[in-house]
Amino acid sequence: MLGNRVWAPFTLFINVITVSLLCVLCDGDGGIGECPAYWYYYAGTDCCYYMSTIKLSLLDARAKCHEMGGELAGIADQAEMDFLLEHS
Repeated sequence: MLGNRVWAPFTLFINVITVSLLCVLCDGDGGIGECPAYWYYYAGTDCCYYMSTIKLSLLDARAKCHEMGGELAGIADQAEMDFLLEHS
């Protein structure tokens, strides 16, 4: 019976590691319109990004992004990374 023991190391990992909050808000229909206050628009993805220096666990960061209407962001390429660095 492996049960929860298989997931225990993963659960520990996502609860211990901390990340800076980086959220993304996209409109699946194309064209986000205006970004909310304190969010930055990036034409390369047609999405808005929210960045903060607060450190949260991965689970808490994901929950915070959902609370603000977005998703926890992932960076797809160097151009996107350059945009984020420019606005951080």
